[in-house]
Amino acid sequence: MANLKIFYNFSKHNLTTNLRANYRSKYGLFDTNSNGYLDTYDDFVGAYTLWNWAINKTFYNNYEIGFGIDNIFDFTDTPEYENDSVFIGNIPGRIIYAKLNFKF
Repeated sequence: MANLKIFYNFSKHNLTTNLRANYRSKYGLFDTNSNGYLDTYDDFVGAYTLWNWAINKTFYNNYEIGFGIDNIFDFTDTPEYENDSVFIGNIPGRIIYAKLNFKF
């Protein structure tokens, strides 16, 4: 597993942005042949990378507006057949969001 994070601050414009990548290599979910080890005969989830991006702008020192996209390339892993037990069901796909913060 690896994480890459790049942050940049445009101080002249009170603007920040970041790009994040999360890489997950191939991994086994469980020992299918009950030998106590994950081996070449077991089923594995393939490697994948999730990319996220966000931008934030501060106004008058107390207000911040932001926009972001998580999972930019809309990666999902769905079952390939009815009883497929080797898939990642907790990755929802692309998420687009906005935020507004007030400090008082």
